Amino acid sequence: VDENDSLRRAVASHAPEVVVYFSGPVGTTYQLNVWLETLERLPRRTLLLVRERHHLETMLPTGLPIVIAPRAVDVEFVHADSVLVALYPTTVIRNNHMIRIPGVRHIFINHGDGDKAVTYSPLHRVFDEIWVAGAAACDRYLTRGEGIRPDQLVVVGRPQLAHIEGRRPVDPGR
Repeated sequence: VDENDSLRRAVASHAPEVVVYFSGPVGTTYQLNVWLETLERLPRRTLLLVRERHHLETMLPTGLPIVIAPRAVDVEFVHADSVLVALYPTTVIRNNHMIRIPGVRHIFINHGDGDKAVTYSPLHRVFDEIWVAGAAACDRYLTRGEGIRPDQLVVVGRPQLAHIEGRRPVDPGR
């Protein structure tokens, strides 16, 4: 109990404004890894809340603080009042353990954009916002009739590519 209280005080002291909530089976850590560099550039105090310890084995190095919260009660226990936004890169049933926390803006950020059904799942309608790469993603959501509202969709591009500069156009003849 003393160790848990120390963890809770440490999280409160860090006062995260953004929590990145991640859960998934072995082999899915890449879905978090694609966001780490971008998350490190956020101008807000950020915390990684990871549900399964096995992700530490394949997670890329990061300077962001990480809390492992294996049980739903652990998610609630370490929640800080400072949290404004929760970001979700995956669609997993365990997301509901964080989504049920009131007073937080819950945003689905996905781990990639494509034509797979998971990228326009009706489950995403539980989120306050769904951040997408562009118009094609908006179209996928809105033409499926899955209950996603246009006001939920926010076009953010691909933040993971923001650091790439000086690229030359590709010669279409090559």
